[in-house]
Amino acid sequence: IADLEQILIMFEMYHVHVSVSISVDCKALHDADNSLADGVYTIKPALSSESFDVYCLMSKGGETVIQVSSQF
Repeated sequence: IADLEQILIMFEMYHVHVSVSISVDCKALHDADNSLADGVYTIKPALSSESFDVYCLMSKGGETVIQVSSQF
């Protein structure tokens, strides 16, 4: 959890956006190009009417960071 919190802090500080084509999720982006770095990507899930930015952990196989909470 601490690592994800640091990622979100970095995202807010630098708001680095990686420019690639829009995909349905981070895993699909990773599968298309496994050399992509962790960062902010734009996705458009199949059932969504809009695209939006998410943080993708490409170093973890294309995991999508949805929410980070310190409470369980």
